[in-house]
Amino acid sequence: MKKVVILILMFLVISNIFCCSSTDDNSTNPSEDQEQNNQNEVVSALVNGNRFSVPEENAIVDLSSVFSTNQLRFICVTDTDFTIDNEAVTITVFFADIEDLVEGVEWDSSELDFINNSIRGIYQAQDDDSGESVNSTTDNTSDAYLKITKLDLENSLVSGVFNFVAEDEVAGELKTYTVTNGVFTNVRYVQD
Repeated sequence: MKKVVILILMFLVISNIFCCSSTDDNSTNPSEDQEQNNQNEVVSALVNGNRFSVPEENAIVDLSSVFSTNQLRFICVTDTDFTIDNEAVTITVFFADIEDLVEGVEWDSSELDFINNSIRGIYQAQDDDSGESVNSTTDNTSDAYLKITKLDLENSLVSGVFNFVAEDEVAGELKTYTVTNGVFTNVRYVQD
């Protein structure tokens, strides 16, 4: 069941980025929508200075083992409606020992050995200028950070902070997406 939930969320992230729909003329007042979203917001950040926020139902942390390495994957998407203006953030960290996953643990790409520990950030969106899909990663920037500030094992909730700098070639131009002030609070996690 856990894998099904993760697969559905990953499908929604990918399909939200690559699909589009018409605007809903029956939408409510934007200020009411924003107020409602802030009430159940569990993830927030700035992307190139613009606010990015995610409601509780659109964020998940997956803990799993991949061969002899443990993986923590943090996935969030702004909305599960198929609209062109959705954004998604994914951060994946690999670490050797599951016992290392405790409150206060940090992954900083500038300090990791990349054999036993590594971190990768992904920012996906629709480019404002060209309208092309953005799938930017930290693969070339090596600039990513994640810290677990709270780990509630009893209720399967995790909180933390993150930031990263990702790049992607969009319409023939290399673009940088700087994700700062990232915070996630009481995001549910699933474990294999």
